[in-house]
Amino acid sequence: MRRRAAAAVFALVCAAGPAHAWTPTGATWNGPIEWWANSGGSGSPQYTNIGAVASTLQVAYDQWEAPSCANFTSIYQGLTSRLSTANGDGFNVSGFAPVWPSTYGNAAGTIGITVGYSQGPTYVETDVSFNEQTYTFIDGNPSAQGQADLLSIAVHEFGHSLGLDHSNQNGSSMSPGYSGGTAERSLSNDDVNGVCNLYGGGGNPGPTEDDDYEENDDSGDAPTLSCGETIEAVALDLDWYRVRTTITGEVRVIISSWDAGTDLDLYLFEASNNDPIDTAEADGGGPEIVSVLDLPPGWYWFVVNPHIGESEYLLTVLCDQGTPGDDDDDDAADDDDAADDDDAADDDDQPVDDNGSIDGTPQTVVDGDATCSGCGSSVGGDSGAWLALLLVPALRRRR
Repeated sequence: MRRRAAAAVFALVCAAGPAHAWTPTGATWNGPIEWWANSGGSGSPQYTNIGAVASTLQVAYDQWEAPSCANFTSIYQGLTSRLSTANGDGFNVSGFAPVWPSTYGNAAGTIGITVGYSQGPTYVETDVSFNEQTYTFIDGNPSAQGQADLLSIAVHEFGHSLGLDHSNQNGSSMSPGYSGGTAERSLSNDDVNGVCNLYGGGGNPGPTEDDDYEENDDSGDAPTLSCGETIEAVALDLDWYRVRTTITGEVRVIISSWDAGTDLDLYLFEASNNDPIDTAEADGGGPEIVSVLDLPPGWYWFVVNPHIGESEYLLTVLCDQGTPGDDDDDDAADDDDAADDDDAADDDDQPVDDNGSIDGTPQTVVDGDATCSGCGSSVGGDSGAWLALLLVPALRRRR
């Protein structure tokens, strides 16, 4: 599980041996993982709308499906009244636990947990639970102690659910400690290597030709994406997109999972200003994120610039979409710890448990997650071609 950044835990990690990259749990899925979201929803203010929960969790699974070298697939089956803590029922359920089962580890130091069952090397069930007894889940950078970015935690947990254990590689989504920000939303090269080794062969075609969003080389031809949408695209030249918001709030765009040796940049614009309102030009293969808070409703444009090389990439658009509806049912989840099968997750910090089985096969229990100490510190108009013409000189040129 993700532990607090404490000396005792660090010593335990060091005692395990030298730093290593991605690590398998020992089981994978034979075919797609079919998963459900618990209909009780979340008590966190930004996620009381069950639709926002489901779309965020789907975006998290999309990160693992995106690499062109992997054929991992997830299929969302809809809502279910089954609890994510009711382990061993044959359903792959993701949900929130307002009362954290004692067998899931320290409630003060565990953000989420994944419990998996396998028959030999094949998973037959994985359940993901998010700890709302202690933590409030938000969309973005935490600004207070006890907050966690749901998408970041979900990406990490879903990495467990497909067969990845913790990695000691710096910057990996599968590293055991939560950074307190949003970096874990997007896969590092280490994460990509992991999913591609576990699910290699038969992924998406490489960037031998452009994608279906072309022609989108200037703002006037930008396709419209929806808030919460994730797409796969190819950067051979400038790729323009746009999104329309309906309320004042944050607009956040993330690009990730591009090929090694390439460098993609990302820019966010509004029609009333010819200069970017946020830029992401970090060197290397890490994810790029642009984000601006409290933007008025209207159209916003963003552009992916292949600064070095050409590559496929994953793009996610997140934006506030109004006051969440009151379609959650907190009471339905109040008895969460009464209906679960606590024994299924005993000895959570052990990679293999000896107290539960399916058809006589010991279950595989994948570690859960916890927070780091002090991680709450930081937490429009018609488009026109003239905007693109004025913009291009401001972008980093291809080298």
